[in-house]
Amino acid sequence: MQTTIEHLGRILLAKKESISVAESVTGGYIQFLLSSFPKAQQFFQGGITAYNAGQKSLHLKVDPLEAARTNSVSIAIASKMAATVATLFLSEWSIGVTGFATPPDHAPPENPYCYYSIWYKKQELITVELMAEEHTGVAAQQYFASSILTKLLETTELVYHDSR
Repeated sequence: MQTTIEHLGRILLAKKESISVAESVTGGYIQFLLSSFPKAQQFFQGGITAYNAGQKSLHLKVDPLEAARTNSVSIAIASKMAATVATLFLSEWSIGVTGFATPPDHAPPENPYCYYSIWYKKQELITVELMAEEHTGVAAQQYFASSILTKLLETTELVYHDSR
Protein backbone atom coordinates (compact mmCIF):
# COMPACT_ATOMS: atom_id res chain seq x y z
CA MET A 1 0.00 0.00 0.00
CA GLN A 2 2.87 2.37 0.76
CA THR A 3 4.04 2.12 -2.86
CA THR A 4 0.57 3.15 -4.05
CA ILE A 5 0.58 6.17 -1.71
CA GLU A 6 4.09 7.18 -2.78
CA HIS A 7 3.22 6.93 -6.47
CA LEU A 8 -0.03 8.83 -6.00
CA GLY A 9 1.74 11.51 -3.96
CA ARG A 10 4.43 11.99 -6.60
CA ILE A 11 1.81 12.30 -9.35
CA LEU A 12 -0.27 14.87 -7.47
CA LEU A 13 2.83 16.86 -6.54
CA ALA A 14 4.04 16.88 -10.15
CA LYS A 15 0.62 18.04 -11.39
CA LYS A 16 0.27 20.54 -8.52
CA GLU A 17 -3.17 19.18 -7.71
CA SER A 18 -4.79 18.17 -4.45
CA ILE A 19 -7.20 15.69 -2.94
CA SER A 20 -9.74 15.57 -0.12
CA VAL A 21 -11.70 12.67 1.36
CA ALA A 22 -15.15 12.12 2.91
CA GLU A 23 -15.27 8.82 4.76
CA SER A 24 -17.74 6.76 6.71
CA VAL A 25 -17.10 3.01 6.60
CA THR A 26 -13.31 3.43 6.40
CA GLY A 27 -13.32 5.52 9.56
CA GLY A 28 -10.56 7.92 8.52
CA TYR A 29 -8.17 5.23 7.30
CA ILE A 30 -7.86 6.73 3.80
CA GLN A 31 -6.97 10.08 5.36
CA PHE A 32 -4.42 8.35 7.57
CA LEU A 33 -2.81 6.64 4.58
CA LEU A 34 -2.69 9.82 2.48
CA SER A 35 -1.20 11.78 5.37
CA SER A 36 1.60 9.22 5.73
CA PHE A 37 3.35 10.54 2.59
CA PRO A 38 6.26 12.81 3.66
CA LYS A 39 5.03 15.83 1.65
CA ALA A 40 1.32 15.15 2.12
CA GLN A 41 0.61 18.75 3.16
CA GLN A 42 1.44 19.79 -0.41
CA PHE A 43 -1.37 17.73 -1.99
CA PHE A 44 -3.67 16.38 0.75
CA GLN A 45 -6.15 19.11 1.69
CA GLY A 46 -7.83 17.07 4.42
CA GLY A 47 -11.04 15.23 5.00
CA ILE A 48 -14.04 14.50 7.12
CA THR A 49 -15.22 11.30 8.74
CA ALA A 50 -19.00 11.32 9.16
CA TYR A 51 -20.36 8.12 10.62
CA ASN A 52 -24.11 8.74 10.82
CA ALA A 53 -26.91 10.19 8.73
CA GLY A 54 -27.18 13.38 10.77
CA GLN A 55 -23.52 14.28 10.35
CA LYS A 56 -23.52 13.32 6.67
CA SER A 57 -26.53 15.58 6.09
CA LEU A 58 -25.13 18.46 8.16
CA HIS A 59 -21.56 18.54 6.89
CA LEU A 60 -21.70 16.81 3.51
CA LYS A 61 -25.15 17.98 2.35
CA VAL A 62 -26.43 14.41 1.95
CA ASP A 63 -30.18 14.28 1.36
CA PRO A 64 -31.68 13.31 4.75
CA LEU A 65 -34.53 11.39 3.10
CA GLU A 66 -32.08 9.34 1.02
CA ALA A 67 -30.01 8.74 4.16
CA ALA A 68 -33.07 7.56 6.11
CA ARG A 69 -34.22 5.33 3.27
CA THR A 70 -30.81 3.66 2.77
CA ASN A 71 -29.33 3.70 6.29
CA SER A 72 -26.87 6.30 4.89
CA VAL A 73 -25.37 3.81 2.44
CA SER A 74 -25.99 4.23 -1.30
CA ILE A 75 -24.30 5.15 -4.54
CA ALA A 76 -26.00 8.56 -4.43
CA ILE A 77 -24.66 9.23 -0.93
CA ALA A 78 -21.08 8.26 -1.85
CA SER A 79 -21.26 10.55 -4.87
CA LYS A 80 -22.65 13.48 -2.86
CA MET A 81 -19.97 12.99 -0.20
CA ALA A 82 -17.21 13.18 -2.84
CA ALA A 83 -18.72 16.22 -4.55
CA THR A 84 -19.21 18.14 -1.32
CA VAL A 85 -15.81 17.39 0.22
CA ALA A 86 -14.09 18.71 -2.93
CA THR A 87 -15.95 21.99 -2.49
CA LEU A 88 -15.29 22.17 1.25
CA PHE A 89 -11.55 21.57 0.88
CA LEU A 90 -11.01 23.23 -2.54
CA SER A 91 -9.42 20.13 -4.07
CA GLU A 92 -9.28 18.94 -7.65
CA TRP A 93 -9.63 15.27 -6.65
CA SER A 94 -12.00 13.83 -4.07
CA ILE A 95 -13.22 10.53 -2.69
CA GLY A 96 -16.49 9.73 -0.95
CA VAL A 97 -17.02 6.34 0.69
CA THR A 98 -19.87 4.86 2.72
CA GLY A 99 -20.84 1.30 3.57
CA PHE A 100 -20.86 -1.44 6.17
CA ALA A 101 -17.79 -3.25 7.52
CA THR A 102 -20.10 -5.41 9.66
CA PRO A 103 -23.82 -6.16 9.22
CA PRO A 104 -26.02 -3.22 10.25
CA ASP A 105 -28.22 -3.58 13.35
CA HIS A 106 -31.30 -5.74 12.84
CA ALA A 107 -30.14 -6.86 9.39
CA PRO A 108 -29.42 -10.37 8.20
CA PRO A 109 -25.74 -11.26 8.01
CA GLU A 110 -24.20 -10.18 4.75
CA ASN A 111 -20.78 -9.53 3.36
CA PRO A 112 -19.30 -6.12 4.09
CA TYR A 113 -19.67 -3.69 1.22
CA CYS A 114 -19.22 -0.06 0.36
CA TYR A 115 -20.01 2.44 -2.32
CA TYR A 116 -17.30 4.85 -3.30
CA SER A 117 -17.03 7.75 -5.68
CA ILE A 118 -14.00 9.46 -7.21
CA TRP A 119 -14.39 12.98 -8.57
CA TYR A 120 -12.01 15.19 -10.54
CA LYS A 121 -12.58 18.90 -11.14
CA LYS A 122 -16.27 18.71 -10.23
CA GLN A 123 -16.83 15.71 -12.51
CA GLU A 124 -17.84 12.28 -11.29
CA LEU A 125 -15.43 9.75 -12.78
CA ILE A 126 -16.25 6.54 -10.90
CA THR A 127 -19.01 5.54 -8.50
CA VAL A 128 -19.18 1.83 -7.75
CA GLU A 129 -19.98 -0.84 -5.20
CA LEU A 130 -17.13 -2.81 -3.64
CA MET A 131 -17.62 -6.09 -1.78
CA ALA A 132 -15.30 -7.43 0.93
CA GLU A 133 -16.33 -11.08 0.82
CA GLU A 134 -13.41 -12.44 2.82
CA HIS A 135 -13.06 -9.60 5.32
CA THR A 136 -15.07 -8.15 8.21
CA GLY A 137 -14.60 -5.30 10.65
CA VAL A 138 -11.18 -3.64 10.57
CA ALA A 139 -9.95 -6.00 7.85
CA ALA A 140 -12.86 -4.89 5.65
CA GLN A 141 -12.08 -1.22 6.35
CA GLN A 142 -8.45 -1.75 5.37
CA TYR A 143 -9.47 -3.69 2.27
CA PHE A 144 -11.84 -0.91 1.20
CA ALA A 145 -9.23 1.82 1.75
CA SER A 146 -6.52 -0.08 -0.10
CA SER A 147 -8.81 -0.93 -3.03
CA ILE A 148 -10.09 2.63 -3.33
CA LEU A 149 -6.60 4.15 -3.29
CA THR A 150 -5.44 1.64 -5.90
CA LYS A 151 -8.39 2.61 -8.12
CA LEU A 152 -7.64 6.29 -7.49
CA LEU A 153 -4.05 5.78 -8.65
CA GLU A 154 -5.23 4.00 -11.81
CA THR A 155 -7.73 6.79 -12.44
CA THR A 156 -5.18 9.59 -12.02
CA GLU A 157 -2.86 7.83 -14.44
CA LEU A 158 -5.67 7.54 -17.02
CA VAL A 159 -6.79 11.16 -16.61
CA TYR A 160 -3.27 12.55 -16.87
CA HIS A 161 -2.37 10.26 -19.77
CA ASP A 162 -5.49 11.30 -21.70
CA SER A 163 -4.81 14.99 -21.07
CA ARG A 164 -1.50 14.98 -22.90
